[in-house]
Amino acid sequence: MKRANGFTIVELLIVIVVIGILAAISIVAYNGLQDRAHDASRRSGASNIAKIIGLIATERGADAIGIGSGCGSQGHGTGYYTGVYDPSKRIIDCLVDMGYPDAAKILDPNGCDVNGPSCHRSESRYMVVSCRKNGRPAAYALTRIKSEPQNASLMSELCDSGSVLGWADDARTWSGCADAVGNYCINHAVRAY
Repeated sequence: MKRANGFTIVELLIVIVVIGILAAISIVAYNGLQDRAHDASRRSGASNIAKIIGLIATERGADAIGIGSGCGSQGHGTGYYTGVYDPSKRIIDCLVDMGYPDAAKILDPNGCDVNGPSCHRSESRYMVVSCRKNGRPAAYALTRIKSEPQNASLMSELCDSGSVLGWADDARTWSGCADAVGNYCINHAVRAY
């Protein structure tokens, strides 16, 4: 009897299973790589925001972008970097108006640049906080780094109690992510001044 050329069903099934395993491994590796890239981008973005705010504070004084500046929530220099706060100006717009046009280029890797349905959770946004630390003005650029653990005492480490005007002092609110509503999911801070 003459043997036919081709593959048996068992051989084909083995090849299909191997391809499936390789595909699953590739997808998992790609997702991890993408998260690490977003984390690196967020670290860089927060660092760049802090540098710009630090330069403005050096040139014009800490209150130029901080408490009473007219920027961010209630005009006190705290809030989402691209958040819309009526009647105050967005923090990003304040930085651009003060001579730093590159501030407009710093956007979250998820593309979040204004308040909206895709931007309602701060885990995909930058924040800025202006406060007092040991009685002196301080400002930080904040974000969430997915690969870092949450830090329930972050805000108490950064700012004096009661010095973030118009915002909750509760550390859980700033760092907690159990429920996205009312929590900012912040776990990474870069000091501007």
